[in-house]
Amino acid sequence: MRATFPAEGAMSSAGRILILGRGRSSTIGTNKRYEQHFDRLMDDRILARIASEHPLQSLTPHERQADTLPETRDPQPKPCSAWVRFGPHAMRVEGTVVVWNDVACGVQFQVGEKELRAWVWANAVTPLDRAPRVPEPR
Repeated sequence: MRATFPAEGAMSSAGRILILGRGRSSTIGTNKRYEQHFDRLMDDRILARIASEHPLQSLTPHERQADTLPETRDPQPKPCSAWVRFGPHAMRVEGTVVVWNDVACGVQFQVGEKELRAWVWANAVTPLDRAPRVPEPR
């Protein structure tokens, strides 16, 4: 069966690819074998881009009640997944919890070659049962 297209100027090449891909199980340009690997690479690039354009936000001492709540420091930091903010963007990162109190956690994580730290709300942190993933160098 031969595909037919509208006039040359009426459709972009992306539109042609979409028409040819209909009814097939795979899409042009996907790699099922290494799909998770490439998804992580893209996530790392997006995080690096946002981190380079916006400042990392951390809770203030007042918000984390630093003057009234005692802090716990762990000599063996625990792996975690945490939501952090870069300007208006909330991003999920993998890192370690190095210090905490009843309402907030101090997390440490990597973006590219940089190691960053921020205070986040305790409910923005989820423990991991494995070591945090370190972004691959570019």
